[in-house]
Amino acid sequence: MDSDLVEVVQTVGPGLKAFSAHMGIVFPPEVTAEVFLRELLEGGSGIPADEAFFAHLLVSLMHPDLQKDQTSLNEISELIRARLAARHADKG
Repeated sequence: MDSDLVEVVQTVGPGLKAFSAHMGIVFPPEVTAEVFLRELLEGGSGIPADEAFFAHLLVSLMHPDLQKDQTSLNEISELIRARLAARHADKG
């Protein structure tokens, strides 16, 4: 992964972790927020990369207006849950 993207993942990871905790999203023990973000960029565990979702997630977490938009936050949380479910289904 490009060093700039590594820095972005490391910067946004704690925000994703806090957002997930707030929205009641539980990551499996082997998946940290940073791992989740990396898998969005590179794919992983039988699921493809999704750079569009990565960008959408970053903008939603970082943009002050979107941080207050409950509809956007709910959409993001459902997308995260769906991605985690797909990841779990692949391992199952």
